[in-house]
Order: sequence, then C-alpha cells, then structure tokens
Amino acid sequence: MSGSTCSIPVRDRLSGDRVQQLLHWLHGVSNRADMGQPIWQDDADYWSFDIAHTEPLGFTGKIEMARPFSLSLVQNRTEHSISWSDGFTDWQGRYIDAYVLKQDLEHERRQWLAHLGYFPAQRLSLEAHSNRNIDHQLLAYLALRLAERYEGLVDMDGALTPPRARPPLRKSSLEEIRVWLGSDTPPSLKDVHGYVQQLPGHVHEFTYTCFPDNRMWVRHVLDLTAFHGWIQHRDFHMVK
Repeated sequence: MSGSTCSIPVRDRLSGDRVQQLLHWLHGVSNRADMGQPIWQDDADYWSFDIAHTEPLGFTGKIEMARPFSLSLVQNRTEHSISWSDGFTDWQGRYIDAYVLKQDLEHERRQWLAHLGYFPAQRLSLEAHSNRNIDHQLLAYLALRLAERYEGLVDMDGALTPPRARPPLRKSSLEEIRVWLGSDTPPSLKDVHGYVQQLPGHVHEFTYTCFPDNRMWVRHVLDLTAFHGWIQHRDFHMVK
C-alpha cells in the first residue's frame, strides 16, 4: 500500500558532495547498509530505505518495526526541457500536449517568484510506503529535518482541507444519512484558505487547473513555523 507524500524544495542544484552528505544522514535513520547508489536514474535519483532509528528525526514516539520510505532527488523542469514529444494521454483519454505543459510550468514558475523570489532547481520527493498514523508522523518529522537542512519549506504535494463533517448520529433520519453520504465534495477555495490561515507562520498557496473539468485547485507550501503548527494540529495528517 502506498502512503502519503511531500517534497522539500531545493533552491540550487545539489553538488555531489551535498548528495553524499544527505545519504550519510539518511543512513543514520535506516537499517540498510547500502545507500550509496540510487536504484534507478532518469530525471530523478531514487533511494528506498527503512526508518528504524527515530532519534535523528527528533521523533519521541515508539515504532514496533522499521517503516518503508523512499526519497527521489528530482530535477525541476524548465520550459526548454519540455519537447513536443512530452505530450501524454490522461486517464480519461484526453491528450495533454507540450503547449499545455509549458503553460502550467510557466504558471507555477511565476507563483514561485511571486511568493519566494526563486524557482527551485530540484526537490526532494518523499514517500511513505504504508499509510498508518505512524507513517504520517514519521514522514512529517523526516520532512521537517530535511527542510531545516535546505530552504525551510515543505511542499505538501496537495491541499490541507477542512475535515469532512462528522457522521450522523445513530438516531438520524434516513434523509440526514443520505445527505451526509453525498456530502463528500471538495470544499471551496475560500473555505480552504480560511482553514490554513489558522496556522502560524506562512502558508503559500499555489493554484493550478484540474483536468478534465478545468476546476481551479490549490496545493500548499509551508514554512517551518506553519509546518510545526500543522504537526501539532488536531487534524494533522500528511496528504495522500
């Protein structure tokens, strides 16, 4: 079962020495001896590892067994790196051509410049390979420690949204239950904005267009203060 993801923006491309420093640090939380070579290489380097030692993460909870995770060092694309052959067919059979991809990339680049003054060269993409509460917690602390080492930001790879309304009581009418079952629709962007503004620090909202209905949606990038606040929040979870 795959779990939640997030990523750590990296402003400037990591040198070979800095990558080795990162792998050395990861070795301190893992049982695996070989962290030297990525499993595969393309536009990203990918490493699979287990979190077995939580002290380097600053996590004080207990884990009964090592938990599986992965890290990818991804090169963020530029307009010049997109070719006409990069078009693809989405899951509904709609062809997304390179022109649309370049538009989306330029929209994201402008938002990065407006929010933070730069467009990251790379990102550290993190994934928990299970989906228990402990995996959400470990992913958060892993992201927190890595964000402290780099730009101080955590990209949630999605939106932090208000929780769904509580289920109806046992004595609820059949109609009330039907309404609740049909209420699992995305909240409005206004409601999402109000929800994340309750966090301390800065929550950067990056908009994008969802296909195929062209609905505008948002993903959140948190600074360290906001991410600390989210870890302590009653609704804490990482985005899946």
